[in-house]
Amino acid sequence: MTKKRFRVFAGPNGSGKSSLYDFLVKQKYFTERLDVNADKIAKDLRLKGFNIKDWPISCSIDEFLVSAARNTRPGNGITMDYIQKKLGLEKGLFTWNGKKDYKTINTVAAYLVDYLTAKMLETDGTFFYETVFSHRSKLQLLQDAKNKGFKIYLYFVSTKDPTINWERVKSRVKQGGHKVPKEKVVSRYYHSLENLYPALKIADRVYFFDNSESGKTSYLNFAECREGKISFTEEVVEVPEWFSKYVIEKIKVV
Repeated sequence: MTKKRFRVFAGPNGSGKSSLYDFLVKQKYFTERLDVNADKIAKDLRLKGFNIKDWPISCSIDEFLVSAARNTRPGNGITMDYIQKKLGLEKGLFTWNGKKDYKTINTVAAYLVDYLTAKMLETDGTFFYETVFSHRSKLQLLQDAKNKGFKIYLYFVSTKDPTINWERVKSRVKQGGHKVPKEKVVSRYYHSLENLYPALKIADRVYFFDNSESGKTSYLNFAECREGKISFTEEVVEVPEWFSKYVIEKIKVV
């Protein structure tokens, strides 16, 4: 029987999670392609819609609305009634006929992430998930997936300094990407790293990447963690400071 895998791409805003995923796909590391990614869902909703026709799940608008109401994001100003009127689902294609400003479309995409993740966790299918990993609830998500029999593969990517992340986020906005305030980029950077060590106790395998250098065509996979044991790759010359502080030092304390 094929093992079901929950492949999570995690790291602070601007670290390069989506780019890392695309790079590994091009290198044919994966055969699976079901990807729960809020940015990609939002992009598709702005265009022709988000297609789940080939996903091993059955969805409905009514079921989605129940999920969205349960995961309501305070202060977004978007009502369930409005979403019900503007969100369509036909033959596995979610379409959006409402306002397509950043706040609205990304709120709807976030609700869809919650819904599709919950649906996929009830299947035997392998899928991908992307997260900034700055909230403790993501650790619970990993544990929930593990409790449901999934093998947890965590691909964590960071940079050596949050100013690098902030510069990349600013550059991404100029290219049409979504805005994130500087204070959030910085605070999420540290919260994400703080959640890394606890995740090692849940995940079956963790792959660590540093993406501090700009203009690279590949990523530095400098270490792995399997069943709680850290090993370094042969090409590693210097261990990133963030890894020493948020992983190695915490292991020594324990």
